[in-house]
Amino acid sequence: MEENKAAVQETSNAENKTGVINETARAAQDNKVTEDLLRELIALQKKETGHAKRTSFFMACFVIIILVVALVLVPKVMGTLNQLQNTIVQAQDTITQAQGTITKLEGELENVSGMVKSITTTSDNVNGMLEENTESLNSAIKEITEIDFAGLNNAIKDLQDAIKPFADLMRRF
Repeated sequence: MEENKAAVQETSNAENKTGVINETARAAQDNKVTEDLLRELIALQKKETGHAKRTSFFMACFVIIILVVALVLVPKVMGTLNQLQNTIVQAQDTITQAQGTITKLEGELENVSGMVKSITTTSDNVNGMLEENTESLNSAIKEITEIDFAGLNNAIKDLQDAIKPFADLMRRF
């Protein structure tokens, strides 16, 4: 029995040694898998870190470019806006002056229209007067042309001859 016990114990020791070897082999294999996973994780983190660094660099460049553009463009934009505002104010002043001039011109046009109406009325009155007096003027001119100036001159000479002795008489007194 002791032999059996010793054989059982040896078998048990051999099984224990095999179990330990199996566990050691499994542990070594698990360590290798863990080690491979850790290497992959480290490589992935290095890639991500590289991407993050590049992204940060490009973002910093982008922010710097935006700041430079803002510092350069904002004063120019403000200057342009000020010029635009001045131009608008000048345009408003010009429009106000133009409206004043238009108002004055409208008043002047009304005065000119009144003058034209007055001239037209006067012209119509003169035309009417000429039309009314045309017959009278024609008959007067006809009568004037019909005057016998030679006969009138003879009558004046005869009158002078007749009055001459009377004038001489009157001079003596």
